[in-house]
Amino acid sequence: MKALITGGCGFIGFNLTKHLFRQNWQMHVIDNLSTGRPENQLAGVDYTIDSIENRPVIQKLVEHFQPDVIFHLGAQSYVDFSF
Repeated sequence: MKALITGGCGFIGFNLTKHLFRQNWQMHVIDNLSTGRPENQLAGVDYTIDSIENRPVIQKLVEHFQPDVIFHLGAQSYVDFSF
């Protein structure tokens, strides 16, 4: 199976990526590292450091990688920042 994971360098995304990696999934992670950690990148997984708001990048990833599933975990976790 192939998964595109947004927010894959955050706490939940990183743990999901580790779990799927152990299950031999192919993955591509996109994260802007605004709250995610660069050290949460696993060897053997492809990463794009960019915003999920960058529509051309997302479209290109979906078209070329052709994931079976998209896990959308990229979000602003602090309410104060959304105001």
